[in-house]
Amino acid sequence: KTSARLEQVARALLEAGANANHETPQQHVTALNMACESEHEACAVLLLRAGAAADVADAWGDTPWSIAQSKGMQSVLALMQ
Repeated sequence: KTSARLEQVARALLEAGANANHETPQQHVTALNMACESEHEACAVLLLRAGAAADVADAWGDTPWSIAQSKGMQSVLALMQ
């Protein structure tokens, strides 16, 4: 239920004009980084369809693509290509 709620909130924010590529100020983490890290495929797909970039590195050099690859998120990786 929390997972579905998170997806609803993400959808509402994007529909209200939230930037799918917003980064945290110091670590440069994006919502797509976080969705991939937590293996939340539905949110990752939602963000990708909203234009989130899969190749932007955070402060540790991780990209959403590299995180999704390490987590085996095949459906997400297919959208990233």
